[in-house]
Amino acid sequence: MLFIEYAKRKSVEDVLAEMTTKRISISLAVARAFRMLTARDDEIEMGPSMLNLVCPLSRKRIDLPVRGIDCRHLDCFDASNYLALNALAKARWTCPRCSETVALEDLVVDDLVADLLRFSSHVKLEVVPSENAVVVKEINKTKPEAISLDASQFVMG
Repeated sequence: MLFIEYAKRKSVEDVLAEMTTKRISISLAVARAFRMLTARDDEIEMGPSMLNLVCPLSRKRIDLPVRGIDCRHLDCFDASNYLALNALAKARWTCPRCSETVALEDLVVDDLVADLLRFSSHVKLEVVPSENAVVVKEINKTKPEAISLDASQFVMG
């Protein structure tokens, strides 16, 4: 007996459209950032952190910021660049930041980074924990501009 399975290849646009339904909300992303920045674990980044808004794959500003659901860093990479890279014959499906395996179904859009991309023209931001808040500073040569995101109003679980 022979079984044949027919599979239609999805376009990058279709995959991106599906991907946008898997999101980390701003409130969860702020709570996650606060936990990471104040962690005492050697396996997790802690203290002030630089958030790079440039995709490590293309070296261009990120359009749709994604990362693996289990990645332990704040940085994202661009979804379409990741898909294009992994559409090649020798796809590796690994995070360009931490080298952990990140399958397509493990990608999530980070709404906090998406908002920061919308509201800042900078390519790097400093993210600093402060009391019950996460402070995001644009790095200017003249003066830093900061916004404070209060982590106490978000679920920390």
